[in-house]
Amino acid sequence: MNYELLGLCINGVLTLITLGIAVTGLVQALAAKESNATAKTAAEFAEKALKTTDGHSWVGLQFKNFGRTRANSVKFDCTLVFPGMPDQAAPELPEMVVAAGDTPTVSFDRFIQFMNLETFTKVVRMQIPLHFIAKVSYDDVFGNHHSSYAKGSLKDPVRRLFSVDETRAD
Repeated sequence: MNYELLGLCINGVLTLITLGIAVTGLVQALAAKESNATAKTAAEFAEKALKTTDGHSWVGLQFKNFGRTRANSVKFDCTLVFPGMPDQAAPELPEMVVAAGDTPTVSFDRFIQFMNLETFTKVVRMQIPLHFIAKVSYDDVFGNHHSSYAKGSLKDPVRRLFSVDETRAD
């Protein structure tokens, strides 16, 4: 039996396995880096979502297609949540295509349309918390369906800053 050839074959197989593990690790690291960058940018977009600080204020949630290709059949499902009050859904937008790098905005009705000034004042004074829930679904250019979820809250009404507290995407 040729032990040199056997040793060389075993070495080759182990080298291929090691290479496969290294490539898998690299792919996972790149995915984690991209996920972190997306979460950071989502937090930046959460800033200044509250448009003014009077009863005529409204919330606008801005989304961005971070991919290199368009998103097809994009649907937004966004809600404002105030404890003790009915949830406020954003007006429904038609299904759309969002090009790579585009940033569509989903705007809610003005606060004065669904709450009185006393309640609005409590929201601005942070006595009543204001949260948003945003769900986006779309198909990529290959026909694969994806969805994203974000939940956030008003942190500083004077500077009109929201934070993104939770995100999920597939």
